[in-house]
Amino acid sequence: MGIVTGKASRSLLISLDCLSMNNLFDVIITGDDVSIPKPHPEGLNKALALLNIKNTDAIF
Repeated sequence: MGIVTGKASRSLLISLDCLSMNNLFDVIITGDDVSIPKPHPEGLNKALALLNIKNTDAIF
């Protein structure tokens, strides 16, 4: 399972810690990891590649 967010990495890590969700995601893509922000699919495509799955096999 992965998360793709426009948040900065530091902000997301603070949020995940506060929500006790640190260990839920195999892949984390933040706004710091992309050159083109959402709604562009760059972040989703990076997450799919890291998870080694096709977009037809994913729910987002």
